[in-house]
Amino acid sequence: MKTMHVKIVSAVRSNNDYNNQPTVLVTFEWTNNTDKNNSFAVLASPQVFQNGQALDTAIYSENPAGYDSNSDFAEVQPGATGTVTIGYTLKDDSEVTVDVTDLFDLNDSAKVVHKFTV
Repeated sequence: MKTMHVKIVSAVRSNNDYNNQPTVLVTFEWTNNTDKNNSFAVLASPQVFQNGQALDTAIYSENPAGYDSNSDFAEVQPGATGTVTIGYTLKDDSEVTVDVTDLFDLNDSAKVVHKFTV
């Protein structure tokens, strides 16, 4: 990825969401490779799938440990590294696939993918 370097650190089962549905909390570590302050939300397009279907972003009534609801909007300086946590509502107990593409890469040539058992 040209604008950033992303590592998918983990995907772990987490608190149920406001609707009492099970969730997975995904942690990303990313480095800003641009020449100005940027946030993960501006540069990245993260998606999480189960059985080929995209999962919805979780809305928590009680935040799980380590979760920062604003982490994907926190700006980091050029060359700096930040940690982002995003929760997703699970459909079942099957494996989840996390992938991240560069928001500005129209052909998805730069993609990071990892599978997790939850």
